[in-house]
Amino acid sequence: MIIIRELKPNLIDQNLKEMLDEIPKVDEFLQTNDYNGKSIDEIKSMVEQSINKKVDNDDEDVPQKTFVIYEDTLPIGLGGVRLTMTPFWLKHGGHLWYKIRPTKRRLGYATKLTDFLVYYLSSQGIHTIYAQCNIDNIASQKVLTNNHFEKYDNPLCPDCADTLFYKKEV
Repeated sequence: MIIIRELKPNLIDQNLKEMLDEIPKVDEFLQTNDYNGKSIDEIKSMVEQSINKKVDNDDEDVPQKTFVIYEDTLPIGLGGVRLTMTPFWLKHGGHLWYKIRPTKRRLGYATKLTDFLVYYLSSQGIHTIYAQCNIDNIASQKVLTNNHFEKYDNPLCPDCADTLFYKKEV
C-alpha cells in the first residue's frame, strides 16, 4: 500500500536514513541530496531547521513542505513543494521536486508522488504548477508527461538549453 507522509523529525528512523543514503549526494543530473551520509540525529536537526526556517518570499527562501512516499513501511523516495513561486524558482526548479531511491526507480513511484504533490498544491490554491527537469532526464520527462504537464518556453531562461520547463493548469 502506498502511503505519503509529511517529513517531520519523528519519521526519521534507520529505514529512512538508509533510503536517504541510497539516493546519491549528487546524481547524474547534478541534483543534490543534503541528507546523504548524515546521522539520524543530524537528519532530524536538518528537518527541524527546515520546518522552522524563516521564509523570505523575495528569493530562494519560500514556504516549502517535504513528503516521503512509502510502500507499506519501506520509504521509497521524497518530494517537495514550494508554496510560493518567485522568479528565482521559476528559473531554477518550479513548484515541485522528487527523488526516488535508485533501487525503486522506473516502477511508477515518482509518478504517484508527483500526482500527490500536484493535488497538495491545488489544495493550497495554486492552480498553475511549474516544474522542470534536465533535458537528458528521460525518466523525469515521463513522470511529468504522465501527470499531464506540458512543455513551455520559459522567458526567464531563454539560454537554458539543458533544461526542459513544464507547467500544468489544475
